[in-house]
Amino acid sequence: MSASTSKFALESRSAMHPRQGQVYPLDQILKQLLLPDTPHLGFFWKGTQCVIQDAHLTADQLLSVRTISGAFRFGDTKWRYLHTTNEKIPVFKYFDALGIELFVDIVPVPDEDEGYWVTPKGYPREWRGRLQPEYAPECLCCTSDFIQVLGIEDFSGDDVELRYGHVYSKSGSPE
Repeated sequence: MSASTSKFALESRSAMHPRQGQVYPLDQILKQLLLPDTPHLGFFWKGTQCVIQDAHLTADQLLSVRTISGAFRFGDTKWRYLHTTNEKIPVFKYFDALGIELFVDIVPVPDEDEGYWVTPKGYPREWRGRLQPEYAPECLCCTSDFIQVLGIEDFSGDDVELRYGHVYSKSGSPE
């Protein structure tokens, strides 16, 4: 991924940077906008802020999601660009007349009082739940960049585990 495009963005002569407050179709966000990172696609559900879990999909898979009737495509939905965070994550809010629930599955987060696990329809993603209390794990690393540098194979074995993109020591002490 280059510094100026999202992992989804395709080469395009019409590529441009998003403008704050502007509304874009999802297709344009993923294929044409110059983004520093993968877009945060958020919305509110029953008063709770939610984000679509889409890291397990390609852009084409995400864009291909359709309503049950097949009449509407997720790629055509509208999203308002809000801002880019200090961590360089572009934030978009759902801004379409169609209900977001037509395109995503929204389920309560297991074992928590609030929050929802949201995945595109037809593309479930496993919820890993909370860390097991018997591990008393200590976080060894909290950035995906660090994991990519070392390679995921460096974290296999009985003494460490990878959860939520973080590396934990099951013994409670760093390797």
